[in-house]
Amino acid sequence: MQTDINIGAKKRDLRDFIRLILAFFLCLCLMSLYQNTRLYWAGVLDGVINKSFLLLVVHHLGFTSLSALFLVFLYKFLEQIKANLGFKTVVVLLVLVLGVEGMLTKYYVDNYEILGAGYTEQLKRNNGLSLFYYLPAFLFFGVVAMYLFYRATTNIYDLISRMYPFTIILFSLFLATLITRKNPVNENKTQHLVYHSAEESLDFNKYEGQEEYPLLKQFEPSAELADYFQYKEQPPNLVLIVMDGVGSDFVGEKATYKAFMPYLNELINKSLYWPHNLSNTGESTASIPSIIGSLPFGEEGFTNIDEKTNQYTLIDLLNDNEFHTSFHFGGNASLNNLGKFLYEEEIDYLSDRKAFGPQYKQQEPDAAGISLGYHDSDLFGKWLDDFQSTDGPRMDIFLTQSTRNPFHIPAEDKYKDRVEGILASKQIEGRDRRLIEKNREIFASLLYADKAIGDFIEGYKRKSEFYNTVFIITGSHNLRDLPQLDYLDRYRVPLLMYSPMLKSPERIGSLVSHADVLPELAGLLNATHNFKIPEKVAWLGEGLVHKGFIKEEKAIPLYRHRKNIQEYIKGNLVISGNSLYEIGANLSLFDPKSSQKKEE
Repeated sequence: MQTDINIGAKKRDLRDFIRLILAFFLCLCLMSLYQNTRLYWAGVLDGVINKSFLLLVVHHLGFTSLSALFLVFLYKFLEQIKANLGFKTVVVLLVLVLGVEGMLTKYYVDNYEILGAGYTEQLKRNNGLSLFYYLPAFLFFGVVAMYLFYRATTNIYDLISRMYPFTIILFSLFLATLITRKNPVNENKTQHLVYHSAEESLDFNKYEGQEEYPLLKQFEPSAELADYFQYKEQPPNLVLIVMDGVGSDFVGEKATYKAFMPYLNELINKSLYWPHNLSNTGESTASIPSIIGSLPFGEEGFTNIDEKTNQYTLIDLLNDNEFHTSFHFGGNASLNNLGKFLYEEEIDYLSDRKAFGPQYKQQEPDAAGISLGYHDSDLFGKWLDDFQSTDGPRMDIFLTQSTRNPFHIPAEDKYKDRVEGILASKQIEGRDRRLIEKNREIFASLLYADKAIGDFIEGYKRKSEFYNTVFIITGSHNLRDLPQLDYLDRYRVPLLMYSPMLKSPERIGSLVSHADVLPELAGLLNATHNFKIPEKVAWLGEGLVHKGFIKEEKAIPLYRHRKNIQEYIKGNLVISGNSLYEIGANLSLFDPKSSQKKEE
């Protein structure tokens, strides 16, 4: 017995095509429900049916209209060749698109980022290739849902029977969606991927300048920071701690989850603190060249440039002025050629996972059977155990990783109990509370990492070097495993300088980035100890102290991930893709035309 979707000998007309398109749109609406339900249960959204859901449905309608505009001509052409050939072809294509949209939606709700032009790197970083395991399930959903919705549309589309007015309606709907504001939560994921991939492939707006060294400029040292410290005769020791994934959501005067990093949030009250600091990158190892070198990202990350490059980093500066320099990491420094970069900079000592002895225990392996390396407490504990005084000043750089997926930490139950204690205290409610409840392992790792840093600094205080040391503490980028509010949220990270030589704690409200750290330290050391510094440098940054929140004409490049530089700040304006925003208080984003805060 045949149903009306079964393929017979009768040629299909436009009515059948319209019913297929309606069924396809209703399938996309079901995916909208799936996405928002997942995000609600994860604590990301306050409800399932909300403004973002309605906007997503509108954008699905626009995508459906665009798809129909392309497919209707193919449908009519193939139906002229052979009865039902156009119908069959369109059914297969629509089901395939539903499978792709399903995978892309699942990636978004799992990782809180939408796949775009840099999709290969995004998939590699987040083990996204496992998405293809779900393709059969989404294809099955597409077949069943298309069949049911097609059956349900038998009698509801008799009003449109001719192709010409139908195409006008479709084109109008598509044009209407072009003027609505798109954000990852309310955007059709397939359209986003195709559009941005094509945009990058067809981008012919390349730099073709004739200047041989376009970044080279005269070094103009700033002495602003020198006024905050009482320096000794010998140059200060420097300790740089870069915390993997620790953003301003966790450390800062207005941090939402400050209860999970109490030591660092208390340390702010004894430090120089920059509440408006940005990482220049959304990747962990890529933050190191930005901080110590004020370097550009390049196509694959600066550390992945094959040719030996000439740059002048903080390590070069300190080596020229008789510092002992070292880098410490509990993971594999060979990844992304970070170790190669540091050795080329002639760092005196590099310690990564190969340097740990049998007395230290590696993190538990992840689902793929791979361990990241050693815990933060072992990273700092090993340094304290191995510490030997040096004749001159020193700089020690630490890159942590316990706040990185899969968030395996020692005594995990103990820290999860502390998470429960914070929840029981009712300090955090609503959406933020649900987010914590769904991600207890993340917040437990933050408590652990905070204690590891606290124990390290307290242990350092027992050494005589402490009284001539400046601690510089920042995050590599904001944690990707939690949802972000807007396009700047990934880059918002704390920056503080703590030292017993500090005259008084201060809050410095300047909008700055990691690229500004090296120029400021160079100016500071030049002002206080007459350091040898080249007359010309090729640094992206300008310094950490300037009058007011925004410095006119100050440029801050932001590299989301490889081959995908999409955000750029100039003065008080932010370009993200093809959209322009204005920076408001607390680094919030506004539409310059409407002056309304941008929402995710």
